[in-house]
Amino acid sequence: MKKIILAVMFVLLISNPGYSGFKDGNELYKNCSAEDNVQQALCLSYVIGCFDTLETIESKLVCITDGVIANQLGDVVIAYLKTHPEERHYSASSTAIVAMIEAFPCE
Repeated sequence: MKKIILAVMFVLLISNPGYSGFKDGNELYKNCSAEDNVQQALCLSYVIGCFDTLETIESKLVCITDGVIANQLGDVVIAYLKTHPEERHYSASSTAIVAMIEAFPCE
């Protein structure tokens, strides 16, 4: 529960009411669920960028274990977007980060 509260606080800190980012969750979901390889590559690249940003700021919100590959991060975000359509209007980055925090919490 503490991790979820931290995730919500993180999302609130990076969100700005007047600016929802360059891409929202609807657009990311569209990229991720497309049949087109280019759209899928855009999705995976975006997710990797979100993860790399967390690593750059030395966040202890996401702890990836050995053996996890980039495609798994993409799968986690796709599953989150699919099961939480009510959150797709938020920025794609905050939604992807929350998905990763829930899937790979730090102990």
